[in-house]
Amino acid sequence: MPTSVELAAMRRAIIISASGLGGTSPNPAVGCVILDAEGRTVGEGYHLHKGAAHAEVNALAAAGNHAAGGGGEQPW
Repeated sequence: MPTSVELAAMRRAIIISASGLGGTSPNPAVGCVILDAEGRTVGEGYHLHKGAAHAEVNALAAAGNHAAGGGGEQPW
């Protein structure tokens, strides 16, 4: 079951995904939020446009070394 912090991060990812609307086709508009091991947001990103890096790449670049030790993928 996701925590309230994880749910808030997912909601934020959905909100920032809208920044790529209209330019990512045929890919979907995607947002990504990276949390550190304590649940703090350390990086955010979205898919800017077709052919550009995807949301996860941009969020990891924004997080830099702060992404180390995060929770990884959740099974839900």
